[in-house]
Amino acid sequence: MTMKEILFVLVPLFCAATVFSQDMESLRSRAETMYAASYNLDLDAVVEATYPKLFELTNKETMKQTMARVFNNETMVITFNNPKTEFKYSAIKTIDNRKFALVEYLNSMNMNLTSAVDAELAQTMADGLKRSGNYTTVIYDEKSNKILAEGPAIMIAIADDLTNNQWMFINYDPKVFVRLFPESLKKELGL
Repeated sequence: MTMKEILFVLVPLFCAATVFSQDMESLRSRAETMYAASYNLDLDAVVEATYPKLFELTNKETMKQTMARVFNNETMVITFNNPKTEFKYSAIKTIDNRKFALVEYLNSMNMNLTSAVDAELAQTMADGLKRSGNYTTVIYDEKSNKILAEGPAIMIAIADDLTNNQWMFINYDPKVFVRLFPESLKKELGL
């Protein structure tokens, strides 16, 4: 094999590895930024990092208002427990001119209940969280009037023409997912 033939084979492989590295590097950076925005309840930043197709189902302002009401209302204030978390990244897949990756992490939050919530209602809320299947740990602490909920979570990272090929995210929810993408995509992504 001549040096020219060796370079002909190695240069494209090197370029492909460099592009993949940049994609994974940008994915990691953007996922950490999204997680930090969520942890800090920076709703403007969360909305700006959300995959734009979601806004065909709701507009940005409605989404921000809904998130604000969920996280801080007359019944509870929700806070996240882990300022940093470890992410597990899937391989990046290109499907129909879109790049996808799954970002798995542990979602851990406290639901700090108001004094108006009695122990019976709090236990009902905790039982509902358990039945949802989204949390592996749900503990109601009557003394502190808090519910700890923890479980695996998945963000779907998407980069395409809508995002100017920048990674943006949606939290995986099967009902929302099928409103945005074909059902067959779930299998391709391993969901």
